[in-house]
Amino acid sequence: MNELAGIFKDTRKHLMNGVSHMIPFVVTGGILMAVAVMAYGQGGVPPEGTWMATLWNFGSTALNLMVPVLSAYIAASIADRAGICPGFVGGMISISVGAGFLGGIVTGLLGGIVCYYLKKVKVPKALSSIMPIMIIPIVGSLVTMGFM
Repeated sequence: MNELAGIFKDTRKHLMNGVSHMIPFVVTGGILMAVAVMAYGQGGVPPEGTWMATLWNFGSTALNLMVPVLSAYIAASIADRAGICPGFVGGMISISVGAGFLGGIVTGLLGGIVCYYLKKVKVPKALSSIMPIMIIPIVGSLVTMGFM
């Protein structure tokens, strides 16, 4: 239980890790969308079928990745590389169910904590090599998805 308290004590560190990895997506998406609107010159979303609309869609895609990246790197801060997949999956589900940014934070913390404890499970030597690349991400993702 002390380990869980330690994880929550470092919540600020985990959140800042997620935010620092999220910022390039926000900046890229915002700038691409702003350039598309500027090039269109009408102060709105450019019409479909133009290069400006394509640029707008690229920017929108970058912004849509914001929550999954936040969630993934919060989980990675807690559980290292094994937490990235459950974090991304949880972030994508957060977007699809309308939980948004706060849902991404919750799924990042949940996925990271689940993977942190899964890494501590003692397994036979034959399974130890596939735990961090297969077993932990799959089980962590299933738990995170089940929670959402």
